[in-house]
Amino acid sequence: MSRLLLVDDQSKNLIALEATLRAPHRELVSVQSGEHAIEEARRREFSVVVLDVVMPRMDGLETAAALKTLAPNTPIILLSAYFEDEDVLARAEAVGAHECMAKPFNPAVLCGKIAHYEQSSV
Repeated sequence: MSRLLLVDDQSKNLIALEATLRAPHRELVSVQSGEHAIEEARRREFSVVVLDVVMPRMDGLETAAALKTLAPNTPIILLSAYFEDEDVLARAEAVGAHECMAKPFNPAVLCGKIAHYEQSSV
């Protein structure tokens, strides 16, 4: 069983992620802020984190940096509509994100990336 942490401030985006990633071998934990993501990461381990970049208060890049201090080996996939911006890509790399995907995401590609990380953690 793998456990995924899904983080997005927009409930409609979380619903889309849950519908895409739901599987019998997965537990999905969805939260709507970076602060809640950090709370969840303190409570339990995750196989993969899927994290929106643009969020109020604590953005996805700040959240990724904090998550990496708690669980340095957990893969983080960042989602954003702004990856054309070189600064965002550089910051994503600097905080240790494993992947950057554009929104709207391709469900098959996201599922493939998740499956790859799930197999790598076995």
